[in-house]
Amino acid sequence: REWMTSIGRRLAYSRIAHLLCELYQRMNAVGLAEGRTIAFPLTQDEIAQLIGVRRETVARNLARLEAIKCLRRNRGQTAITNRNLLERTATTG
Repeated sequence: REWMTSIGRRLAYSRIAHLLCELYQRMNAVGLAEGRTIAFPLTQDEIAQLIGVRRETVARNLARLEAIKCLRRNRGQTAITNRNLLERTATTG
């Protein structure tokens, strides 16, 4: 239910942040997170399909999240560098 509400009411920026928070929480709960880092093999096209936006929107917003130091991506790995800010971003919009 939360996810369906998310798609309809959040801005793309917040949807991406919410997806990252959700994936981190789930992976951490089953021991698949290494500190604040998770494997993140989804492509920008796949993320776009999941949240209902274009790939270019995903690329721009991931870059924005990196620019404000919420996360760092590198070769299929995503490190959550500022969890509080990422969570706040996920709940706005």
